[in-house]
Amino acid sequence: MADPKTDLQTFVTHVLKGARFEGHSVPLSVLPDFTAYRDLVLEIARALFFRDHPERQRVPKGFEESFDLVLRSIGEGSAVAPLERRIRPNLSVVPSQLPLLNARAPDYFEQARDVANKTIEAMRTNTPAPANFPLEAVRYFNSFGRTLRDDESIEILGPDKSNTAIYTKKVRKRLVLLRESTYEDAVEITGHIVHFDTQKRTFGLLDGEQTITGSLDGLSEEQLRTIRTAAVHTEVLSVRASGTGAFDSLDRLVRLVTIKDLTFAEDENLREELDVDKRLAELADLGEGWFDGSGAPIPPRSLEWLASSLKRAEAGGLQRPYLYPTPEGMVQAEWSFPGAEVSALFDADSNSVSCVGVHTKSGAHRDEDISLLDTSGIERLISFVGRFTP
Repeated sequence: MADPKTDLQTFVTHVLKGARFEGHSVPLSVLPDFTAYRDLVLEIARALFFRDHPERQRVPKGFEESFDLVLRSIGEGSAVAPLERRIRPNLSVVPSQLPLLNARAPDYFEQARDVANKTIEAMRTNTPAPANFPLEAVRYFNSFGRTLRDDESIEILGPDKSNTAIYTKKVRKRLVLLRESTYEDAVEITGHIVHFDTQKRTFGLLDGEQTITGSLDGLSEEQLRTIRTAAVHTEVLSVRASGTGAFDSLDRLVRLVTIKDLTFAEDENLREELDVDKRLAELADLGEGWFDGSGAPIPPRSLEWLASSLKRAEAGGLQRPYLYPTPEGMVQAEWSFPGAEVSALFDADSNSVSCVGVHTKSGAHRDEDISLLDTSGIERLISFVGRFTP
């Protein structure tokens, strides 16, 4: 039931134009742009208030709460999205402190809306931005319009249709670069992991001849595991990352800002080379004399034990190794890292693994025999290999 003490007034209308908006429909992926627009207007309104009240350190109580936009319907004609402002007469804001509801003059949010429109039009027509546009609000254009495609635009209409603006990807870029050295946009990139630093929490993805950096913070365990594995097998495994990137004025990707999806991108055959179950199934087919007339087959019980051990270790963060049979009927795992090599010989009869790690430049090495009878053994195996990872 609608609140009888709440009125809705048309604040602005966004007319979305482009093939995606035909049939007056709006994809869900575009909805964040409406929230970003609200945040943009709010930031400009805050700046206008402080310019009028330089003695104030904070906006009055209820300032942000008094600016609430809603979208109730999509009209015909491309996709017409009227954003209505919720007016609450009983809001506990003292009029003398905050002239929000003065019918004789626009309040700060209406002023901010008009300033935003005039600034957008200035960028579209290659004219100077209005003097009352606060440059500190530029960064909010990074979020507003991020979903726009090259052939799309948003026509922004004021309530009386007299103050209009046309917003495009090109205009958005110009606005952000008024103050920033880069602007943000959607990105999808594929390449090899050539840098992985757990101390600095960064990684590097090779894009052509340029290394694009990204942050490890905020990534899921599965995404971190993908990066670690791709870093170990950088020659054969590549990843595909999509999200938000920072671009310079020449539209060159500078860095990854946020990552939404990160997966292996290599050919399925390459991925299967590291699949434990598939590789062990291949080893199970080795018969007596598989190695030039010698070579013992690997007992099924040993393969089952090894599969269980490796999967528990992988769940704990261990990168997938290459697996090789030995003439004695055992399995050896190998990891190749930048500047280091690690091997682990698994012995099902003793429920143990013998590990050897070597730093290829210095020749320094370390070896350790680990019992895998309990969980602590898996943790020691992960720790041992981790000493040699980048």
